[in-house]
Amino acid sequence: MTKTTFTTGAAIIALAAAAPAHAQVTGDTSTVTQNGSDSTVLVNQLGSDGNESTVTQAAGSTQNDTEVNQDGSGNISNVDQNGDKSLVAGRADIFVDQIGTGNDSDVGQGGDGPNDIDVVQEGTTNRSTVSQAENGSSFGFRNVVDVDQFGTSNVSTIVQGNSGISDDNQALVDQDGTGNESTIQQNILGNGDFQIADVTQDGTGNMSFVLQDEDLNEATVVQIGTTNFSDIDQNRVSVAEDNFADVMQTGTSNRSIIVQEEDLNEATVVQDGMTNESLIDQNSTNGGGSDNEALLTQIGNGNISEIFQGGTLNTADVGQFDPLGSFSSVDQVGTGNLATVTQGTAPGP
Repeated sequence: MTKTTFTTGAAIIALAAAAPAHAQVTGDTSTVTQNGSDSTVLVNQLGSDGNESTVTQAAGSTQNDTEVNQDGSGNISNVDQNGDKSLVAGRADIFVDQIGTGNDSDVGQGGDGPNDIDVVQEGTTNRSTVSQAENGSSFGFRNVVDVDQFGTSNVSTIVQGNSGISDDNQALVDQDGTGNESTIQQNILGNGDFQIADVTQDGTGNMSFVLQDEDLNEATVVQIGTTNFSDIDQNRVSVAEDNFADVMQTGTSNRSIIVQEEDLNEATVVQDGMTNESLIDQNSTNGGGSDNEALLTQIGNGNISEIFQGGTLNTADVGQFDPLGSFSSVDQVGTGNLATVTQGTAPGP
């Protein structure tokens, strides 16, 4: 068994920026700890199974780069930039590449941005967990997370700015395969605007969950295959405005649920296939909210759609082009609402 441990201070970190610290092990453990700023870590664990890499770049550090490459099965990668994930970190980049089966990647960044995290996993039953500025005393701005998973039964979880103040963050997930699952949480208990979540899943039995808080957030989900499920929840915790959600599902047995609260929210859902279900609820339970718009188009057999809107000046457009099994229910509370439902005629040749 081989164990490689690096502990470096600020003086050595300055040299590491020009000549990166390397930790190359085979089938064993690598531990790198850095204190200071402008440092680079490169870890290569290739050709064997059960490798473990731990990289810690301490609290208060800035402009650090980390790259971890693992090839095999049952590998573990842990990257923690900024220690307790609560102090101002400045710009930092993390790249993790895992190829094989049953690999686990856990990445944490704390503090201000702009910070970038890229995780690539190729294989079966891989798991990726990413958190940026999750601690309550953190400030996260202009952070980007990009997760690409290729294979079967992969799981991706992204948390950005779970509390504190967090603005202009992006979470991008691309899953290609069968039975993949994606969860994105952006600023659920904090304050922040302009969050973007983009999920693309291609395969069978995929699931996607997106939760966003505060104002001017966008969520886009594309699922191609069968038995896909999408859940977008924007701002159930506090008051927010101008949120947007867009879901496109192509296949069989797809189901989409969108919940939006308060003012000027938009929801667009397009489902192509059979036995699709969709529920759009824009704060209709207590009559609050205004100027909401919901557009739903379902093409296929056995589609079910329900749209609930509360407030005034809401618009709902529902098109289900199957006269044999479609069901539509629109509930609008207030004055000046407009609802248009078309069931039967196909949209054209």
